[in-house]
Amino acid sequence: MRNILIKFPVKPAYLFASENGLEAEAIAIRKLPITWQRAYRTGVRRGYLADLFHQNNLLDKFIEEHWNEGHEDSEIKHLKFIEKLREDYIRYLEEKEPEEEDDYDDSDSLAIVMENHLRDFLSNNNLDKIEPGLKLIIAMELRDESFESIVEE
Repeated sequence: MRNILIKFPVKPAYLFASENGLEAEAIAIRKLPITWQRAYRTGVRRGYLADLFHQNNLLDKFIEEHWNEGHEDSEIKHLKFIEKLREDYIRYLEEKEPEEEDDYDDSDSLAIVMENHLRDFLSNNNLDKIEPGLKLIIAMELRDESFESIVEE
């Protein structure tokens, strides 16, 4: 069971666009000034890149070459999420309120994003902020000590 979300890869997407004759469009997306009330600026760019590839019948090729995980359920949800971000941003630019969609569950994407943030926070040695003295048990430490002795400390 895989729980880690592999996001739509931005850097390979720009290179892929360039290799497939879409360099000018990719540069325009990269330089696009995204200013709105939401914090998903890179997500909007991902949405524009995915749409660019879709419009040029290259999305499947990009997924196969650079985002093999793109066929997993969580990545499909992520793809829908970034497509929706792009659409919301376009509506925002048109000064319209984003419409609620019944078939899209934003809470799943938010849960994935929050889980990724938690993983990153914990992996950066921040366990002591959760509880003083809490530390990550590394497999190397387990080689010389039994589990019971670590628990007793």
